[in-house]
Parts: sequence; structure tokens; C-alpha cells
Amino acid sequence: MDQGTLQQHLAQTERHIAQGVVHLARQRALIAKLDRAGHETDETEEARAILDSLIETQVLHQQDRERLLGLASQRATIRQEDAQRWTRLCEMEMHAIELLRHPTPNTFLGRQHSASILFRHKRP
Repeated sequence: MDQGTLQQHLAQTERHIAQGVVHLARQRALIAKLDRAGHETDETEEARAILDSLIETQVLHQQDRERLLGLASQRATIRQEDAQRWTRLCEMEMHAIELLRHPTPNTFLGRQHSASILFRHKRP
């Protein structure tokens, strides 16, 4: 899922959560009205069953939001790690270019050749 699609899904999930808050409030108000009127009928039981379904749906929307936020966070972490890798790679490249521009005598990229080290030591 690309970043734009992820943002669209996240916005849609936020809308669903906001709408769910409204639906839950209305359903609770309806149940309270039925209780005050003394209705303990099938209508009240049905209203409570609908409330339970709305609560379950709200939990699913909240879990979906957490999942999408986790994906967004992972992507941000990955982008940050990629940026750090690219920075290190550029630094290494600049260092290599500098070494090629100004080579040190008797060295290969700053290290002495093993043959030149061997010939410096006198044999007994």
C-alpha cells in the first residue's frame, strides 16, 4: 500500500470512529429513554443487542486505526533508516574520492602494501 492510499484508509477509519461515537451516543440515549419509560420488552432487548454490535464495530475500527498507524510508523522508520544508509554511503564515497585524489605514497587506500612492510624488516 503506497503512502497516499495509506493516508486515505487512515482518514476513512478516523471518520468511521467519529461516526461510531455518534451512533453509540444515540443508541445509549434510546436505551435510556426506553428504560425511563419502563419498557422492558423485545424492543429494549433489540436496542441493547444493537448497542453491543455498535461497540464491537467501534473496537474493530479502533484496531484498524492502530494497525494503519503502525504501518505508517514502520514506513517512517524504514525511510529514516534508508536515509541514514544513504548518508553513510555518500560519506564513504566522498572519502574514497578524497583518497583517490591524494594517494599516500606506498599505500593502497591508506594501507601499506604487505610487500613494502616485509622489505623494511631486515632479516637476521
